[in-house]
Formats: sequence, structure tokens, C-alpha cells
Amino acid sequence: MKKSLHFFVFLFSGIGLIVSFRSSTNEIKISLNEAIQKGYVKCKTSSNGSFSGSCVKLHLQNNTVRPFQLLIPPGTLFYPSDSEEQTLITVEPQMISLAPSSVKTENVNAYCSEHSDQCPSEGGSFTIGSNKNPKFDSLFVFLKNNVLPSSQQAIVWAISDNSPVSSISTDSKKLRDIRSFLFKLTGQDEVNYAIEMSTIVNDLGFIDQKPIQLKGFVNFDVQQSKWIHQEVYDENGKMKFKSNQAFEIPKGTSDYAFNIGLKNWESGKYILKLKAGSEVIETYPFKV
Repeated sequence: MKKSLHFFVFLFSGIGLIVSFRSSTNEIKISLNEAIQKGYVKCKTSSNGSFSGSCVKLHLQNNTVRPFQLLIPPGTLFYPSDSEEQTLITVEPQMISLAPSSVKTENVNAYCSEHSDQCPSEGGSFTIGSNKNPKFDSLFVFLKNNVLPSSQQAIVWAISDNSPVSSISTDSKKLRDIRSFLFKLTGQDEVNYAIEMSTIVNDLGFIDQKPIQLKGFVNFDVQQSKWIHQEVYDENGKMKFKSNQAFEIPKGTSDYAFNIGLKNWESGKYILKLKAGSEVIETYPFKV
């Protein structure tokens, strides 16, 4: 009997060891903030000197013998140590695997939420916080059921700085869907044109944006085929642009795509006129 008892005790202990080993190799899912607050993980943050995309570095240290899968949820804020610099925000969930008792550096995607402030300085540090803007919360709910398109920075600025939603391209259905959502969310008038912007960080660290190109389309109807050309006028009625070429349009309904260079144009209201000679076929207002 003693021999059998020892056998079962050994078998039970072996099973316990196997269970313990397996549980220690499974990653524990936890938010980065919670892991930091509980002392499981030590985290130092730094900037790579950019304001958009993969611009935040996390220097992580696992203080435990357990592996973690760290969640960085949308709406995570990175506050710069210099209050004159931009606070950054994440717009998509991101996961980082961290092995037991290990050290790791990982880049995180985040975006400027303060257009008028300076770009974060390279090597500058951040503190981590959470979003309190309900409009961003609405965006994150929308994105749960929709694939995040490109133009993430323009999407953020439309909410944080009320920048024109028209700066987001219309080149795909995903982008047109997010534009429609943002027009409603921000209260901006919905338009079907897009204005491509040039974005640079100037020598003082501020963001300079200038319009490059206007893209859109006009739908209209004519009773007979015509040769038309484009003219653009500012809000004072002064002609800003006239196309050198005319295009023939057939009788009936037409969708007319236009593409106008905007380099060095001042901000303001403009109106595109499609004309056949002196006859105005269609007008199309837009803002720069």
C-alpha cells in the first residue's frame, strides 16, 4: 500500500508541474496602463521627433516571470514633457508581446492632436493618459466595424482641431465612408471634393500646411453636345484660373471630373464655373 500511495502522490505532483509550466508560457493580456500601475512593467517613453505615424518609442521592462500581451487601446494619450509641444493620440488598438524578465523597445503609432503646437522634440519624454473627448470615443466605436483607412492624421485633426474633412482623399469607398462620418460628427458641411495638402515641419518646429491640388466632380445635363472650359473666381469675383483647353461633352447627363492646382492660393471661398464660351453650364463652390 505504501508503494502505491507514493506512486499516486508522484503522479499528482507531476501533473501539477505540467499545469504550472503551461500556465507560465501563456501570455497574460493586460492594458499597458494597468501593467504599469500594478508594477508588473516599467515603461519609459520617448519621441523620435515626428508628430504622426510610428513616432513614440516605448522602452519596456518586465519585472515578473510572466509573459504579457500589452494592449495599447485607441484613445491612449502621450503628453509631452514640454507643454508647448503636441499631445499625441492613438486611433487603433496595438498589442506588444513582452517575454518574462525581459527588456524591449517598441514603436507605437500615434498622431498629433494639437495642430498649432510644436512637433515633439526627438528624445523628448511623454507621460501616458487617456482620451476624454467624446468625439474621439465616437470615432473609435465607428472604427470597430470599419477598417481604418489611410489619412489617420487628417482624421485626427478633423476632430481635435476642426480641420477641413475635405483634406481627406475620396479615392476609395473606405475614405468616403469616414469622410461622411466626420462631416456629421464635426458639423462641417459635406462636400464631395478633396484638397491635397503639403505638410512640413518648419525650422521652428511648427506644422505648415499648404493646399496643392483640388480634386472633385460635377454632375450636369446639357441639351446638346458642347465644348466647355473651366474658370475659377474668388469670393470678390476676380478670375483666379482659366483652363487653356476645352473639352467636348455629349448631349445628356455627364459626370465631369476636375483637377486644379492650388499652389500659392490664399485661404478663402472660390467658385468653379464650367462654361461653353460665355455660357455658364454649371457652378461649383469650394473652400481652400
